[in-house]
Amino acid sequence: FFKQKTAYEMLRSLVGSEMCIRDSTIPLQQGDLKWVWRGEQLVGDVSLSFIEHGFLKGKFQLPLASRFPVTMRQQGPISLSFEGSFEEKGLLTAILPGMVQESQGHLHLKLAGSGTWNEPNLKGTLRLEKAGGYLPSAGVKLEDIRAEAEWMNDQIRLTSIKVRSGPGYLDGNASVGFKNWKISRYEGRLKGDRFQTIRLPELQVLSNPNLVFQGTPEKIMIRGDIRIPELSVLGPPTQDVIRPSPDVIIIDSPEVSKKKFPLTLDMQIRLVLGEKVFVKTEGVDVRLIGQLTLKAQDPTKVNAEGEIRSAEGHYTAFGQKLEFIRGRLSFTGGPVDNPALDGIAVRKVGEVQAGVAVTGTLQNPLVRLYSRPSMTDTDILSYIVLGQPMGKGTEAAPSLIQAAGAFLSAGETVILQGQLKKMFGLDTLDITIPPGESEVSRSMITIGKYLTPKLYVSLGRSLLTDTTLITFRYTLSRRLEVETTTGTETGATLFYRIEFR
Repeated sequence: FFKQKTAYEMLRSLVGSEMCIRDSTIPLQQGDLKWVWRGEQLVGDVSLSFIEHGFLKGKFQLPLASRFPVTMRQQGPISLSFEGSFEEKGLLTAILPGMVQESQGHLHLKLAGSGTWNEPNLKGTLRLEKAGGYLPSAGVKLEDIRAEAEWMNDQIRLTSIKVRSGPGYLDGNASVGFKNWKISRYEGRLKGDRFQTIRLPELQVLSNPNLVFQGTPEKIMIRGDIRIPELSVLGPPTQDVIRPSPDVIIIDSPEVSKKKFPLTLDMQIRLVLGEKVFVKTEGVDVRLIGQLTLKAQDPTKVNAEGEIRSAEGHYTAFGQKLEFIRGRLSFTGGPVDNPALDGIAVRKVGEVQAGVAVTGTLQNPLVRLYSRPSMTDTDILSYIVLGQPMGKGTEAAPSLIQAAGAFLSAGETVILQGQLKKMFGLDTLDITIPPGESEVSRSMITIGKYLTPKLYVSLGRSLLTDTTLITFRYTLSRRLEVETTTGTETGATLFYRIEFR
């Protein structure tokens, strides 16, 4: 009998591998190992039986000279004969924690070899059945995994592999060539139909891949196409995200090491969107069509050529639903995450179309007001929000300035604020946050006017709550001012002004 570690180390030295099982154990029920090491040969028998995991048994004759330093005679004769059956019950989960869960499967192995160490003549079969596992990063469960492989001399031919996920499947074949007991080349093909690739709450994807690949230990080439019959993106609600400006420098920030991809990559894949590709995120509800050609020499830097268009859909903001009459993402060979934008979404009121036009890029979009027939920005915004031209009452001002903030880019909003202030005769028209508050949900739309040179009155209404504040500010003297607020909150403040010249 042998302890597990001892048997494992002996077998590793015999076959010359360096397999490592991290943070996991395989209970060994019984192990027998007999060998004779004499002259130029190492001859032996091995028999291992694992509790609930199967067995491995065989015979070997290796050209390993019984002297130091220990070397394998390249032209020495070999003789191998192994047979095993292994039940996988969570071993992959232990080896790859966080990547694979609930792994299972049954592996059958037969291998026989002759010839020399340098030019072995190997024949055998490998069969995997009833295998499966859960991939938490993609949210998919792989089921009914089956594979059959043949070892013929210097190559392993994976004659078939089939995997089921969701409503579809993935199958393929491959071959791996060896030289001096190391992988020298490989090639294969993968094909699938409605294969559940991702199944997360915010993203669900079915794919029909048709890919071929080939390569060496230094380089891999991938060609083919992936059709997406169904895709659903369900993003979170719109939130205000504060990002640092491009000129911000973070001092003493920890350096993030970038892991280089171990292979030279040559990928060119055509991505085709099917009839059920929907995006519902941050006010956008749209069905997309189109296709892209993805090219990459680094997995982190993927470039794209092609176009994705909106087939139908709408954009919702400030309670208004704007219909897409044009929507296009254009990829011209640059990064896949920064296409050019060209979109128009409008509200139709009779013969009038009023809405917004989006240009620029995905990372730097530019949103402007659009109308047909042509009209002023204030009238366009009034048509979007109220369904009619601009009126003269100041009661519409808070709604319009709130809509301007929702629809337009920052610079356009500032310009429109000035136009609205001038039209309504206001001194202030802004979105502010009450003193002492930091949450965006407490931001308020404020309109104000000086009734006399000394008396200022403003009305504030929260964007997302029922908070209303009426503010009166009176100038007592050159340096003293008193301000009082009333509404859902009431208070008074005395200000003393100090001027620095």
